[in-house]
Amino acid sequence: MIKHECIECGHLITSPEELAGEEITCPSCQETIIVPYEEPDYQEDDYEEMGDEDTQSSLFTSENHSYLNNADTETYQRKKGWLKNLVAILIGIVIGIFFRVIIGIPLALIFATDEGLPLDITFILEVFTSFVAGAMAGSLVPRLGWLVGGLTQFLKIIVTLVIFGLWAFFVVTDSEVDISLNFIREPNLRLMIIAIVIAGIAGTIGQKFRKNIWAFLGACFGFIAGTFIFILHAGGGILYLYFLYRGGKALFEEGAVLKAMLWVLVIGPVVSYGSFFLLLGIAMGGGWIFKKIYNWYLPDLGFEKMEDW
Repeated sequence: MIKHECIECGHLITSPEELAGEEITCPSCQETIIVPYEEPDYQEDDYEEMGDEDTQSSLFTSENHSYLNNADTETYQRKKGWLKNLVAILIGIVIGIFFRVIIGIPLALIFATDEGLPLDITFILEVFTSFVAGAMAGSLVPRLGWLVGGLTQFLKIIVTLVIFGLWAFFVVTDSEVDISLNFIREPNLRLMIIAIVIAGIAGTIGQKFRKNIWAFLGACFGFIAGTFIFILHAGGGILYLYFLYRGGKALFEEGAVLKAMLWVLVIGPVVSYGSFFLLLGIAMGGGWIFKKIYNWYLPDLGFEKMEDW
Protein backbone atom coordinates (compact mmCIF):
# COMPACT_ATOMS: atom_id res chain seq x y z
CA MET A 1 0.00 0.00 0.00
CA ILE A 2 1.11 3.59 -0.68
CA LYS A 3 0.27 6.36 1.79
CA HIS A 4 0.04 9.80 0.22
CA GLU A 5 -1.89 13.04 0.42
CA CYS A 6 -4.44 14.82 -1.74
CA ILE A 7 -2.73 17.83 -3.30
CA GLU A 8 -5.99 19.78 -3.04
CA CYS A 9 -7.01 19.34 0.59
CA GLY A 10 -4.17 17.40 2.24
CA HIS A 11 -6.36 14.43 3.14
CA LEU A 12 -4.29 11.30 3.92
CA ILE A 13 -5.04 8.47 1.49
CA THR A 14 -3.88 4.84 1.40
CA SER A 15 -3.88 3.37 -2.12
CA PRO A 16 -2.89 -0.08 -3.46
CA GLU A 17 0.48 -0.20 -5.19
CA GLU A 18 -1.11 -1.30 -8.48
CA LEU A 19 -2.79 2.12 -8.74
CA ALA A 20 0.59 3.93 -8.79
CA GLY A 21 0.55 6.48 -11.59
CA GLU A 22 -3.22 6.18 -11.96
CA GLU A 23 -5.85 8.79 -11.22
CA ILE A 24 -8.14 8.40 -8.22
CA THR A 25 -10.84 10.54 -6.62
CA CYS A 26 -10.09 12.01 -3.20
CA PRO A 27 -12.74 10.74 -0.75
CA SER A 28 -12.64 14.07 1.10
CA CYS A 29 -12.81 16.80 -1.57
CA GLN A 30 -13.71 14.63 -4.62
CA GLU A 31 -10.82 16.08 -6.63
CA THR A 32 -8.97 13.89 -9.13
CA ILE A 33 -5.36 13.20 -8.13
CA ILE A 34 -2.54 10.90 -9.25
CA VAL A 35 -1.22 8.18 -6.94
CA PRO A 36 2.58 8.56 -6.58
CA TYR A 37 4.81 5.63 -7.51
CA GLU A 38 6.67 5.72 -4.19
CA GLU A 39 5.45 6.35 -0.68
CA PRO A 40 6.60 9.77 0.64
CA ASP A 41 9.46 9.65 3.13
CA TYR A 42 7.93 10.12 6.56
CA GLN A 43 7.81 8.15 9.79
CA GLU A 44 4.83 6.24 11.07
CA ASP A 45 5.36 7.88 14.48
CA ASP A 46 4.46 11.24 12.97
CA TYR A 47 0.86 10.08 12.66
CA GLU A 48 0.69 8.76 16.22
CA GLU A 49 2.02 11.95 17.80
CA MET A 50 -0.19 14.37 15.87
CA GLY A 51 -3.93 14.59 15.48
CA ASP A 52 -5.60 13.97 12.15
CA GLU A 53 -5.90 17.64 11.20
CA ASP A 54 -2.34 18.45 12.34
CA THR A 55 -1.00 15.43 10.50
CA GLN A 56 -2.68 16.44 7.25
CA SER A 57 -1.57 20.05 7.59
CA SER A 58 2.04 19.19 8.53
CA LEU A 59 2.52 16.60 5.85
CA PHE A 60 0.86 18.73 3.22
CA THR A 61 3.33 21.55 3.82
CA SER A 62 6.33 19.30 4.39
CA GLU A 63 9.36 19.65 2.17
CA ASN A 64 9.23 15.89 1.65
CA HIS A 65 5.96 16.43 -0.24
CA SER A 66 7.09 19.32 -2.41
CA TYR A 67 6.92 17.18 -5.53
CA LEU A 68 3.21 16.65 -4.90
CA ASN A 69 2.71 20.41 -5.02
CA ASN A 70 4.56 20.73 -8.31
CA ALA A 71 2.64 23.09 -10.57
CA ASP A 72 3.33 20.95 -13.62
CA THR A 73 1.77 17.90 -11.97
CA GLU A 74 -1.32 19.83 -10.93
CA THR A 75 -1.66 21.36 -14.40
CA TYR A 76 -1.30 17.93 -15.97
CA GLN A 77 -4.02 16.52 -13.74
CA ARG A 78 -6.43 19.33 -14.57
CA LYS A 79 -5.75 19.09 -18.29
CA LYS A 80 -6.25 15.34 -18.21
CA GLY A 81 -9.49 15.84 -16.27
CA TRP A 82 -10.79 18.25 -18.93
CA LEU A 83 -9.67 15.83 -21.64
CA LYS A 84 -11.59 13.02 -19.95
CA ASN A 85 -14.69 15.20 -19.74
CA LEU A 86 -14.40 16.10 -23.42
CA VAL A 87 -13.97 12.45 -24.41
CA ALA A 88 -16.98 11.56 -22.23
CA ILE A 89 -19.05 14.12 -24.14
CA LEU A 90 -17.89 12.73 -27.49
CA ILE A 91 -18.63 9.17 -26.37
CA GLY A 92 -22.13 10.25 -25.34
CA ILE A 93 -22.69 11.91 -28.72
CA VAL A 94 -21.49 8.82 -30.60
CA ILE A 95 -23.67 6.49 -28.52
CA GLY A 96 -26.67 8.78 -29.02
CA ILE A 97 -26.14 8.89 -32.79
CA PHE A 98 -25.70 5.10 -32.85
CA PHE A 99 -29.02 4.52 -31.10
CA ARG A 100 -30.69 7.14 -33.27
CA VAL A 101 -29.61 5.31 -36.42
CA ILE A 102 -30.44 1.84 -35.08
CA ILE A 103 -33.91 2.88 -33.87
CA GLY A 104 -34.58 5.57 -36.49
CA ILE A 105 -34.24 3.24 -39.50
CA PRO A 106 -37.15 0.93 -38.57
CA LEU A 107 -39.21 3.93 -37.43
CA ALA A 108 -38.61 5.63 -40.77
CA LEU A 109 -39.63 2.47 -42.64
CA ILE A 110 -42.85 2.23 -40.63
CA PHE A 111 -43.98 5.81 -40.02
CA ALA A 112 -42.15 8.03 -42.56
CA THR A 113 -44.16 10.11 -45.03
CA ASP A 114 -43.13 12.35 -47.90
CA GLU A 115 -42.37 15.10 -45.35
CA GLY A 116 -40.32 12.79 -43.12
CA LEU A 117 -41.14 11.36 -39.70
CA PRO A 118 -44.22 12.73 -37.90
CA LEU A 119 -43.40 15.30 -35.23
CA ASP A 120 -44.52 13.10 -32.33
CA ILE A 121 -42.31 10.20 -33.48
CA THR A 122 -39.41 12.61 -33.96
CA PHE A 123 -39.98 13.99 -30.47
CA ILE A 124 -39.93 10.52 -28.87
CA LEU A 125 -36.81 9.53 -30.80
CA GLU A 126 -34.99 12.75 -29.92
CA VAL A 127 -35.89 12.53 -26.23
CA PHE A 128 -34.78 8.89 -26.02
CA THR A 129 -31.46 9.36 -27.83
CA SER A 130 -30.62 12.56 -25.92
CA PHE A 131 -31.34 10.76 -22.64
CA VAL A 132 -29.05 7.87 -23.64
CA ALA A 133 -26.29 10.28 -24.72
CA GLY A 134 -26.53 12.34 -21.53
CA ALA A 135 -26.63 9.31 -19.23
CA MET A 136 -23.64 7.74 -20.97
CA ALA A 137 -21.56 10.92 -20.72
CA GLY A 138 -22.63 11.56 -17.12
CA SER A 139 -21.64 8.04 -16.06
CA LEU A 140 -18.02 8.79 -17.04
CA VAL A 141 -17.46 11.88 -14.88
CA PRO A 142 -17.10 12.14 -11.09
CA ARG A 143 -19.10 15.39 -10.89
CA LEU A 144 -21.00 17.95 -13.01
CA GLY A 145 -22.83 15.15 -14.77
CA TRP A 146 -25.69 17.50 -15.66
CA LEU A 147 -23.31 19.85 -17.47
CA VAL A 148 -21.50 17.10 -19.37
CA GLY A 149 -24.81 15.50 -20.33
CA GLY A 150 -26.30 18.77 -21.55
CA LEU A 151 -23.19 19.52 -23.59
CA THR A 152 -23.73 16.39 -25.66
CA GLN A 153 -26.81 18.00 -27.19
CA PHE A 154 -25.47 21.55 -27.15
CA LEU A 155 -22.49 20.49 -29.27
CA LYS A 156 -24.87 18.76 -31.65
CA ILE A 157 -26.65 22.08 -32.14
CA ILE A 158 -23.33 23.86 -32.72
CA VAL A 159 -22.31 21.30 -35.34
CA THR A 160 -25.72 21.62 -36.99
CA LEU A 161 -25.40 25.40 -37.16
CA VAL A 162 -21.90 25.11 -38.62
CA ILE A 163 -23.15 22.74 -41.32
CA PHE A 164 -26.05 25.09 -42.02
CA GLY A 165 -23.62 28.00 -42.32
CA LEU A 166 -21.51 26.09 -44.82
CA TRP A 167 -24.60 25.16 -46.77
CA ALA A 168 -25.72 28.81 -46.80
CA PHE A 169 -22.30 29.75 -48.19
CA PHE A 170 -22.78 27.34 -51.07
CA VAL A 171 -26.23 28.79 -51.71
CA VAL A 172 -24.78 32.30 -51.94
CA THR A 173 -21.96 31.23 -54.25
CA ASP A 174 -23.96 28.81 -56.40
CA SER A 175 -27.44 29.75 -57.54
CA GLU A 176 -28.27 26.15 -58.45
CA VAL A 177 -28.01 25.00 -54.83
CA ASP A 178 -31.26 25.18 -52.89
CA ILE A 179 -31.55 25.69 -49.15
CA SER A 180 -34.07 24.40 -46.64
CA LEU A 181 -34.87 26.12 -43.36
CA ASN A 182 -36.87 23.20 -41.96
CA PHE A 183 -34.42 22.42 -39.18
CA ILE A 184 -34.60 25.94 -37.67
CA ARG A 185 -38.39 26.09 -37.59
CA GLU A 186 -39.93 26.74 -34.20
CA PRO A 187 -40.90 23.10 -33.35
CA ASN A 188 -37.36 21.90 -34.06
CA LEU A 189 -35.84 24.70 -32.01
CA ARG A 190 -38.06 23.79 -29.08
CA LEU A 191 -37.09 20.17 -29.54
CA MET A 192 -33.38 21.08 -29.41
CA ILE A 193 -33.87 22.95 -26.14
CA ILE A 194 -35.86 20.06 -24.67
CA ALA A 195 -33.10 17.66 -25.75
CA ILE A 196 -30.50 19.72 -23.84
CA VAL A 197 -32.65 19.69 -20.69
CA ILE A 198 -33.31 15.93 -20.98
CA ALA A 199 -29.62 15.21 -21.53
CA GLY A 200 -28.71 17.33 -18.48
CA ILE A 201 -31.15 15.39 -16.30
CA ALA A 202 -29.85 12.14 -17.75
CA GLY A 203 -26.28 13.22 -16.99
CA THR A 204 -27.15 13.63 -13.31
CA ILE A 205 -28.82 10.22 -13.28
CA GLY A 206 -25.86 8.65 -15.10
CA GLN A 207 -23.41 10.12 -12.59
CA LYS A 208 -25.39 8.73 -9.67
CA PHE A 209 -26.07 5.28 -11.11
CA ARG A 210 -22.87 4.77 -13.09
CA LYS A 211 -22.25 1.31 -11.63
CA ASN A 212 -25.66 0.11 -12.76
CA ILE A 213 -25.14 1.61 -16.22
CA TRP A 214 -21.74 0.02 -16.73
CA ALA A 215 -22.89 -3.31 -15.33
CA PHE A 216 -25.77 -3.20 -17.83
CA LEU A 217 -23.41 -2.22 -20.66
CA GLY A 218 -21.06 -5.07 -19.76
CA ALA A 219 -23.93 -7.56 -19.78
CA CYS A 220 -25.18 -6.22 -23.13
CA PHE A 221 -21.69 -6.34 -24.59
CA GLY A 222 -21.25 -9.95 -23.47
CA PHE A 223 -24.61 -10.93 -24.96
CA ILE A 224 -23.92 -9.12 -28.23
CA ALA A 225 -20.42 -10.59 -28.47
CA GLY A 226 -21.71 -14.13 -27.89
CA THR A 227 -24.51 -13.66 -30.42
CA PHE A 228 -22.08 -12.16 -32.93
CA ILE A 229 -19.70 -15.13 -32.62
CA PHE A 230 -22.60 -17.54 -33.17
CA ILE A 231 -23.72 -15.61 -36.26
CA LEU A 232 -20.15 -15.63 -37.58
CA HIS A 233 -19.92 -19.41 -37.21
CA ALA A 234 -23.29 -19.93 -38.86
CA GLY A 235 -22.56 -17.41 -41.62
CA GLY A 236 -19.15 -18.91 -42.33
CA GLY A 237 -20.68 -22.36 -42.61
CA ILE A 238 -23.42 -21.17 -44.97
CA LEU A 239 -20.89 -19.29 -47.09
CA TYR A 240 -18.71 -22.39 -47.39
CA LEU A 241 -21.74 -24.47 -48.41
CA TYR A 242 -22.23 -22.02 -51.26
CA PHE A 243 -18.68 -22.65 -52.48
CA LEU A 244 -19.24 -26.40 -52.18
CA TYR A 245 -22.28 -25.94 -54.40
CA ARG A 246 -20.21 -24.00 -56.95
CA GLY A 247 -17.55 -26.70 -56.88
CA GLY A 248 -20.10 -29.46 -57.39
CA LYS A 249 -21.73 -27.55 -60.23
CA ALA A 250 -18.33 -27.07 -61.93
CA LEU A 251 -17.55 -30.77 -61.51
CA PHE A 252 -20.81 -32.40 -62.57
CA GLU A 253 -22.16 -29.90 -65.11
CA GLU A 254 -18.96 -28.62 -66.68
CA GLY A 255 -16.64 -31.53 -65.96
CA ALA A 256 -13.98 -29.10 -64.76
CA VAL A 257 -12.15 -30.97 -62.02
CA LEU A 258 -9.51 -28.31 -61.43
CA LYS A 259 -12.13 -25.57 -61.26
CA ALA A 260 -14.16 -27.61 -58.78
CA MET A 261 -11.11 -28.19 -56.60
CA LEU A 262 -10.32 -24.49 -56.80
CA TRP A 263 -13.80 -23.59 -55.53
CA VAL A 264 -13.81 -26.20 -52.78
CA LEU A 265 -10.21 -26.23 -51.56
CA VAL A 266 -9.01 -22.67 -52.19
CA ILE A 267 -11.68 -20.03 -52.74
CA GLY A 268 -14.18 -21.49 -50.27
CA PRO A 269 -11.84 -21.76 -47.24
CA VAL A 270 -10.07 -18.46 -47.98
CA VAL A 271 -13.25 -16.41 -48.36
CA SER A 272 -15.32 -18.04 -45.59
CA TYR A 273 -12.58 -18.29 -42.96
CA GLY A 274 -11.05 -14.98 -44.03
CA SER A 275 -14.40 -13.23 -43.58
CA PHE A 276 -14.88 -14.95 -40.24
CA PHE A 277 -11.53 -13.85 -38.83
CA LEU A 278 -11.88 -10.35 -40.26
CA LEU A 279 -15.22 -9.78 -38.58
CA LEU A 280 -13.97 -11.50 -35.43
CA GLY A 281 -11.03 -9.08 -35.38
CA ILE A 282 -13.42 -6.15 -35.71
CA ALA A 283 -15.49 -7.46 -32.81
CA MET A 284 -12.40 -7.98 -30.65
CA GLY A 285 -11.22 -4.50 -31.60
CA GLY A 286 -14.51 -3.12 -30.32
CA GLY A 287 -14.01 -5.03 -27.08
CA TRP A 288 -10.46 -3.71 -26.78
CA ILE A 289 -11.70 -0.13 -27.19
CA PHE A 290 -14.42 -0.77 -24.59
CA LYS A 291 -11.80 -2.11 -22.14
CA LYS A 292 -9.43 0.81 -22.73
CA ILE A 293 -12.18 3.35 -22.13
CA TYR A 294 -13.29 1.48 -19.00
CA ASN A 295 -9.76 1.30 -17.56
CA TRP A 296 -8.99 4.93 -18.48
CA TYR A 297 -11.99 6.12 -16.48
CA LEU A 298 -11.38 3.51 -13.77
CA PRO A 299 -10.17 5.97 -11.07
CA ASP A 300 -13.26 8.11 -11.63
CA LEU A 301 -15.69 5.20 -11.68
CA GLY A 302 -14.27 3.35 -8.67
CA PHE A 303 -14.55 -0.06 -10.33
CA GLU A 304 -12.16 -3.01 -10.42
CA LYS A 305 -9.62 -2.99 -13.22
CA MET A 306 -10.60 -4.98 -16.29
CA GLU A 307 -7.85 -7.53 -16.91
CA ASP A 308 -6.40 -8.44 -20.28
CA TRP A 309 -8.11 -11.24 -22.15
